Amino acid sequence: MDGALLWENRYKGPANKQEIAWAVAVDSDGNVFVTGWSDNETNADCYTAKYAASNGALVWDKRYNGPADGDDWGVALAADKNGNVVVMANSFNGSNNDFYTAKYAAADGALLWEKRYDGPGNGDEWTEGKGIALGSNGMVAIAGSSMGISGTTDIATIAYWENLPPLSATSVPAGIHLQFSGVAGNSYHIERAPASTGPWSIIATPTAPLQGLIEFTDTNPPTGSSFYRTSTP
Repeated sequence: MDGALLWENRYKGPANKQEIAWAVAVDSDGNVFVTGWSDNETNADCYTAKYAASNGALVWDKRYNGPADGDDWGVALAADKNGNVVVMANSFNGSNNDFYTAKYAAADGALLWEKRYDGPGNGDEWTEGKGIALGSNGMVAIAGSSMGISGTTDIATIAYWENLPPLSATSVPAGIHLQFSGVAGNSYHIERAPASTGPWSIIATPTAPLQGLIEFTDTNPPTGSSFYRTSTP
């Protein structure tokens, strides 16, 4: 390898003003995600974009203008094993800044979920230069500075647990038929245990089709009771 330029891409927002990138991440396929600040004429939006690994073509981009129509800017992001991306941002709530966390779908940037956090002191929550981490079990952790009840700044660490889809189980001649709805393109573990407390074992890892419905038949269930659940790879 010689460091040859593979591709480059520039973005100028609709206001033709200031755009600032704060963070970049790459998924397992080499696609590139960028988040930061983009002027919208009166304030800043949190701007997030996905670029194709092969040529840097824009796959999708998203702008977020918070409820107070103030400054919002992305400061960190991370891609999960399915290529979805979680963005961590500062977002003005009308009187101070909140932590804002959002997850976008790999394929089209559709918003999967979003959360706002305003600390116990109801003051500024600052994520600048801090971090985000994704766990293999569906956990999203963020860290930053948060106003405490004493009026001083604390270190705040917040963990979100992604809701996994519930599944239904039906006894059929071939075994136990399972079905649940997932996010198109996402993979899920189907786990089985002899008791609700475990031990759990993975029996399949299907990927949700375009319509989201996953169906699987356990053709070799153990004798007696069986318990099933979903988890993320």
